[in-house]
Amino acid sequence: MLNGIPTNSLFDYDRYVEVLGMPDREQRGGPEIIEEFGCDDYMLNYSQNKIWAGHCLLSDAFIKEKGIDINGLEIGDDRIKVEKTFLIDTKSKKEIWIWGNSVLIIKFDSNDIIVDMRFSQKTT
Repeated sequence: MLNGIPTNSLFDYDRYVEVLGMPDREQRGGPEIIEEFGCDDYMLNYSQNKIWAGHCLLSDAFIKEKGIDINGLEIGDDRIKVEKTFLIDTKSKKEIWIWGNSVLIIKFDSNDIIVDMRFSQKTT
């Protein structure tokens, strides 16, 4: 889930704008992409956060600052919240990878606070 939007359903640009607001910058694939795949590709920038979609699905989210959460976690949350959310022991690692149908990479600072997250899933 990205700000409450399922990440495993078709990418709905209007829903992302409704939840997150208009991006600071966006780039689309264009008519050729729509013709070939039936939907557009997107690169949406919200300040330092980036959301990419391709082949009608969310492909990647690069989260560097507050404003966008992944599975209820956002920049500034602590390690304990991550461990409770995923029912795992992170063993004080600086970077953890959580695998499923997608991968979520979470990086911590020296105070065990989330400073960076990356979500990625295969779209082809």
